[in-house]
Amino acid sequence: MGDRVTRAGLDSLRVAVVSSRLWPGFNDIWDAVEPQVGSLVVVGARSPKDAGPDEPQRVALRGVDLGRGLVWQHLVGLRRFLRSFSPDVIHVNRELWAVLAQEVVGSDAAVVVHGAENLWHHGGTAEQAVRRRLVDRAVRRIAGYASWNHAGADHVVRRRQELGLDPVPSLVLPAVVPPAPFRGVDWEPALRPELEVLLVGRAVRAKGFEDVIEAAAGIPALRITLCGAGDGLEALARLAASRGVRLETPGQLKPPELARVMARSDLLVQPSRTTDDWAEQFGRTVAEAMTVGLPCLVSDSGELPHLVAHDPRAIFRERDVTDLREHLAELRDPAALRGLADRQRDPAAAWEPARAGAAVLDLWQRALP
Repeated sequence: MGDRVTRAGLDSLRVAVVSSRLWPGFNDIWDAVEPQVGSLVVVGARSPKDAGPDEPQRVALRGVDLGRGLVWQHLVGLRRFLRSFSPDVIHVNRELWAVLAQEVVGSDAAVVVHGAENLWHHGGTAEQAVRRRLVDRAVRRIAGYASWNHAGADHVVRRRQELGLDPVPSLVLPAVVPPAPFRGVDWEPALRPELEVLLVGRAVRAKGFEDVIEAAAGIPALRITLCGAGDGLEALARLAASRGVRLETPGQLKPPELARVMARSDLLVQPSRTTDDWAEQFGRTVAEAMTVGLPCLVSDSGELPHLVAHDPRAIFRERDVTDLREHLAELRDPAALRGLADRQRDPAAAWEPARAGAAVLDLWQRALP
């Protein structure tokens, strides 16, 4: 590898990206980087939703789920393909302890792992011990680490220090940026007396949607639209009815339709709640809304405050209905809404494919020996 490519020789750099999905919209970063390197292929599990021949080069392999989804997925023939392709960099979109990450960290290539974990203490004692051992094995061997969140990147930096290892380059960036439908529309709020609040996601307690309903009960001329599915929808509808809050539930929408709904809403609220074994790892819905230009109000769970650049006018204390109600009341002012949208424009630019691709390319250059 060292004889073939240097940090300056990108035109000869060979990169293999092990993607979580081959579906359209999941690989925009790698497509943005591909013209800037010698050769890049995206490898993933074959599925009915594969991108097809009109997409950039993909390598679809048979996926075998060994028990727990992507963490335990094995791609049949992956190592054989990597040997034949002979990459300089392997970028694996998996957790450090996932089967695929463990399979490639012993490679001669510079291996970059791209994980989303931000809490490391979940599961039983035995599970934690096994995960820690696998994480340490990967941390010792990686050439770089990318994380969906700051907590994950900080953990790897700290763990290498604890193991007495030199630092490796790191990057905080989602592996999947908002796809094209969210980049193709612009926020156009209507002039109306009502505040149109949008919620997006599964109707489960960790998402905290009931907090928004409770907060809205004290605010006149406010309507909530919840785009998503889940067993909790009926309970949320009953709660809204008991509080006199108007709630619409159109169900789960495909990206083009969701993008259009975002463009005509006034505000997206992401009221996630941290639990003993979960905190918001990124906030994809928030990133999509900010890409449209829709202003976002978020709880302080996990990575969410980072998405809105720690703007106190965009963050409320999770589970604190009173704090949330005060923020909503302030954002009834159209000028406050537009100011929030303006302040979130620069943070959202980090997820544009060209800019995200440049950040990944810089990480690969720093990871090369």
